[in-house]
Amino acid sequence: MRCSGRTFIILISCLPFLSACISGPYPYKFTAGAIFAASQGVFADPKVNLKEKNYAAADFLQSKFGKAVSRYHIIKAMPLEELDHPGITSPLGSSISEGVGLRLADLGYNVMLQDVAHQDNQGLYPDLKKEPSPRYALKGFYTVKSKDMDVILHLVDLQSNRVVARFDYTMILSREIKTLSQTTPRIFRVKAQ
Repeated sequence: MRCSGRTFIILISCLPFLSACISGPYPYKFTAGAIFAASQGVFADPKVNLKEKNYAAADFLQSKFGKAVSRYHIIKAMPLEELDHPGITSPLGSSISEGVGLRLADLGYNVMLQDVAHQDNQGLYPDLKKEPSPRYALKGFYTVKSKDMDVILHLVDLQSNRVVARFDYTMILSREIKTLSQTTPRIFRVKAQ
């Protein structure tokens, strides 16, 4: 998909203002890539697979926390929960956290992925349990609607319980995402009063 001339001019003209938002050796790289991904419909295009959406979301999230998060601290990736039913997740909740966590690991951060690893991937991730306890948690919520779904990602400082970075986005509900978002039925025992 080609970028129109008008979109290109808007993207280029925004870059000088964004240089203060991110610190590091390549301040424009993540922000420009994230803006470009959004302008090209990465989150709205059902043809774009979930891995690409997770990577773009991780780049957005990283552009928001910048140097506030040290690469020496551990980030624990946790499954996203249903917004209306806290504590309940689905394969989609784990898949999004795993994908975003993998991208953050690619960017040089220490990410614990054991809690979100797909069964086939359990042995692939290094065991960071011998390391000090995690400083940050990658977690959030999702809500599935009739034609799309909302995702809310948080990076939380576990010492202060403060949200260091947040990124909210909407994705078209493709067949793949709809299948992954189905939760397994649970039986709850309710005590009579």
